[in-house]
Amino acid sequence: EKWGSSLAQLNTEARKVLLVPSVQLMGVAVSMMKLFVLYSIPYLALRLAGCTALTFWQTQLLASLMLLITNALPNVAGVGPMEFAFLLLFSQWAGTAAASSALVLYRVATYFFPFLLSLITFVREEKRSLKDLTKKTANEKDGARETLRKKVVSLFAFVSRQNDWFVEKSFYDIIIFR
Repeated sequence: EKWGSSLAQLNTEARKVLLVPSVQLMGVAVSMMKLFVLYSIPYLALRLAGCTALTFWQTQLLASLMLLITNALPNVAGVGPMEFAFLLLFSQWAGTAAASSALVLYRVATYFFPFLLSLITFVREEKRSLKDLTKKTANEKDGARETLRKKVVSLFAFVSRQNDWFVEKSFYDIIIFR
């Protein structure tokens, strides 16, 4: 039920945001830039593997076809269709050895490199969160200690007013505030 209301609210807010033309243009621009970079990675990988048979724009076209084929094939744990499509399309121009080398570079660039960046970001954010939590806990602990001290003092003050034998303030000062 909580998830349903959250999803409904997300849907409502997304509809409001998408009514703003500048947000729509920004979303399209970001998506185009992301795809341009994603389609450029095979070109760089092929160049590093020594293949110069394809131009930049031919590689862009083959990379888009590769991703189209990848999405059409059955996917088991994210491994398999991408490799098959990459080798199917690029080995015709680069040869099997160069295409296989470029595939390794492509996988490093699209799988391992983002994983490492995500890991670094995660660790940094966890450290920041832990530091904030530690500060908050220390502040709460100090606040709780001060509240407890005030309650104990007021309790002793009440008891000392009620009982003549607790009249001396120095007695509970020595006990509590050591």
